[in-house]
Amino acid sequence: MQRPILLFDLGGVLVDLADPAKSIGLQMTTEEFWAVWLNSPLVRDFETGRLSRRQFAEGLGAQLGFASGAAFDAALRRWHLPMFDGVENSLRQLTSTHAVALLSNTNEIHWQHVAGQSDVFDGFERLFLSYETGNAKPDPAAFHDVIEHFGCDPVDILFFDDSPGNVAAARQAGLQAVRVRGWAETAGELAKRL
Repeated sequence: MQRPILLFDLGGVLVDLADPAKSIGLQMTTEEFWAVWLNSPLVRDFETGRLSRRQFAEGLGAQLGFASGAAFDAALRRWHLPMFDGVENSLRQLTSTHAVALLSNTNEIHWQHVAGQSDVFDGFERLFLSYETGNAKPDPAAFHDVIEHFGCDPVDILFFDDSPGNVAAARQAGLQAVRVRGWAETAGELAKRL
């Protein structure tokens, strides 16, 4: 069997999502924040390139009680997404021996922040960023983009994500998919499977 293509989610797998509500300055719990973020059509449209940064900031900012879109945009930039310990070194080793790719529901604000921390993503075969591709997980099209790019059997792709829904959708598309939370779990799964 050939070496698997390694496909990683970004938030919760390679980078720490931490406490976004606290980072942004919202008076809500982390769970309340995620309930808004993950279910908001505005977030989905922004993270698939259908909404401009200004439209997104004005819309979601108003929903969350910010005085202006500019105020929300500034607050959103305070949401730091540091890489988990060990990620960079491990990824550099993996990219020297495997085809490695990223499949992330993300937006230009978060991606610029993460990519600005390190050049480790330069070694990736491909970055499937939802705001550029227009396809977000768990939509089948997001996984088909990856399969089509690599021109492989879906089972040759080993995918790591922290969302049960995304893992289930990946398996439905034929990928090997593993739910992990953080880099320590991901590294443990890699050690067992490679």
